[in-house]
Amino acid sequence: FVFQLAVGDDMRANVVGKVEKYFRFGAIDSPVLLLRGGEDATVDEGPLLFTLKPAGWEPAAKLVAEPIAPGLEAAGASVPLMVYGHDRPNTFAMLGKDKADVPPLPELRARALRTLAEVEVEIERLDLGGIEILVVHGSYFAAEKILDVAFMRRLHDELGCELLAAAVPEKSRLLVTKGVAAPAALAGFLAVAKGIFDADEGGRQVSPTVFAIQDGAIVGVLSADGATSGTGAAPPPPKKRGFWQRLFGKR
Repeated sequence: FVFQLAVGDDMRANVVGKVEKYFRFGAIDSPVLLLRGGEDATVDEGPLLFTLKPAGWEPAAKLVAEPIAPGLEAAGASVPLMVYGHDRPNTFAMLGKDKADVPPLPELRARALRTLAEVEVEIERLDLGGIEILVVHGSYFAAEKILDVAFMRRLHDELGCELLAAAVPEKSRLLVTKGVAAPAALAGFLAVAKGIFDADEGGRQVSPTVFAIQDGAIVGVLSADGATSGTGAAPPPPKKRGFWQRLFGKR
């Protein structure tokens, strides 16, 4: 049951569906959010940003979007989409492809990344069965911080590791651990990311993929079978490459 929020307004809301999700998942899906969203119809556009959506998210066909790391899909990775839009006080207004005067994607990405750099988040350090994990949260755009190079460089320092493993299994949460670790620890991290993604709590899933991060940027994906890079980023230094292949090569 989809309702028009106001006469002459193109905003729609599935009120009954929202109530159903509220009973399943709690305050994160409160129907009150629909009222707050209606208030945004009268405010300015807000800063340009992007929100992460799962690979293959059907509405993206009509929206301005691109993969977070082009080229990795060829390796069979589930690469999230960056869907561009404007961040309003209570909602995120996605940009439609039919919108007039939409800048080219490189310009949109540059502008959105500048906005993302200003997003403040919290970092919590956890020990899950011997796996040291940094959980980034505290903002609707916490998962998107995986693309904030300066922020990810801070996490290199936090963990004292040149190679990081990072995952965005669900909206508003980024998980990071050491990319150079015992195989059992990395396998555990992969399992944690996939478990959160499969749970799909609140319909917030993004991707089960675990990304390899070097110098703050995505350089490949990590899996049980190995690591595949394809972003065009600089490869690891020669002295590191042999270890990379031994650790993540097919066994």
